[in-house]
Amino acid sequence: MTSAEVRLPLSRALEGEFVEPLARELGGATGRSRAIAVLGVLAGIYMVDNVLGIEVLNEPQGRRLLEALIRTCLEGGD
Repeated sequence: MTSAEVRLPLSRALEGEFVEPLARELGGATGRSRAIAVLGVLAGIYMVDNVLGIEVLNEPQGRRLLEALIRTCLEGGD
């Protein structure tokens, strides 16, 4: 199986499970791009925590950073 054959079903699954529902909730013309930005932030926090072992959300500064990044994603498109 080629990487393209793997990427297409994975892309469709991610779109249907995560991006579309969040974009619907966010609404507006920029809902999809804001949803992708928020999911990217969450994926980054997950990677830092699970891959690097840095527990970002255990610290108040880390939680404030996550909140600020998500707020920027949500408000940035308006």
